[in-house]
Amino acid sequence: MCQWGGDHQPPLITNASSGHETPVHIMSKDKDFLNLLDDYGFENRMTIEERNENNITHSGMYYILLRSLIKQYGEKDSSMPPYLKDGIIIN
Repeated sequence: MCQWGGDHQPPLITNASSGHETPVHIMSKDKDFLNLLDDYGFENRMTIEERNENNITHSGMYYILLRSLIKQYGEKDSSMPPYLKDGIIIN
């Protein structure tokens, strides 16, 4: 299960050891599109059964969605951007 590295858990509900992971649910009627997300560690379920190290940054999620949307709905010979799990670091 991929988890988005979020930062908006209410501090009254979670403690410091809970981490900042936020589950991401992507819903679509297009099963072929959803299957593209399997390559990035997404799983076909609604609950998180255990914590894992397959966390994605906000910018990494952008690249996953961009690449998957282009692959599924773009023109046949569309140029594919690279997958940058941590995005681009700007100094």
